[in-house]
Amino acid sequence: MTKTDLPELKRVTINGPTADLAGLVIGYREAGPANGIPIVCMHGIGSNSSGYRAQLAGLSDTFHVFSWDAPGYGVSSQLPWSEPRPESYADALAGFIDALKLDRIIVIGSSFGGVIAAAFAARYPQRVRGAVLSAPAAGLSRQPADKRRAALEGRIGDMAKLGPEGVAKARSVALVAPGSPPEIVAAAERLVASVHPEGYAQAAHTLDMADTIAVAPKIPGPTMVVVGEKDIVTPADTCARPIHARLHNGRLEVLPGIGHLVKLEAPDTFNKLVRDFANSLPRA
Repeated sequence: MTKTDLPELKRVTINGPTADLAGLVIGYREAGPANGIPIVCMHGIGSNSSGYRAQLAGLSDTFHVFSWDAPGYGVSSQLPWSEPRPESYADALAGFIDALKLDRIIVIGSSFGGVIAAAFAARYPQRVRGAVLSAPAAGLSRQPADKRRAALEGRIGDMAKLGPEGVAKARSVALVAPGSPPEIVAAAERLVASVHPEGYAQAAHTLDMADTIAVAPKIPGPTMVVVGEKDIVTPADTCARPIHARLHNGRLEVLPGIGHLVKLEAPDTFNKLVRDFANSLPRA
């Protein structure tokens, strides 16, 4: 799946839902039938729209699949705030699906993208058929101030000191399970190396302020949480399990032998879980 051709990169300009977001450009990739149920995928802090290559290929036989470049990533404009909150990205997602004239979506978010997906599902429940949180980040707002400061300064400082390629070499191996095939490790490294430092810094501030565990009970609709057993970036015991425990209508899937990048390491399994979840949702 790492060698599957990607759909062309497109751009759309959004007009809201707030005046601050009018004119924001979002890059995205799209595959599948126009009348299919829309699935919108959001990547992690070290990725871009191409990180969902296997989902654009593997789910587009039935579903209308979109993968965006988050604001500040790929060809997308940065958000107008230096320290945006999760709701800022959720509002940008609302503007994105409005611009594409999408109705009720299945929203998928990986890691940092899971923070956005949870915020969107809680803030715009009428726009969501169901949510898939893959290796969701819990956020750092519950941590002591010194740990939050160290984590934030570490992320931004490493990016300033090492640059995207240096951060990719230093951190990519932790994103996948030990013993992962070299092509999977290389794919993870390419994704991290593609980030823009300014967009990465905005996302780092968002993770610092996020509390996905507190957001979880505000999500009324069906939500599937997927996590790799070997995930050391957003471990199941501190992220996926407590998030799942607070959901009203939740399902938890723990994949043995898999690390943080579930959609990349186990694309066929991940796609089957998403397909089964989507097919279980009410059609109305």
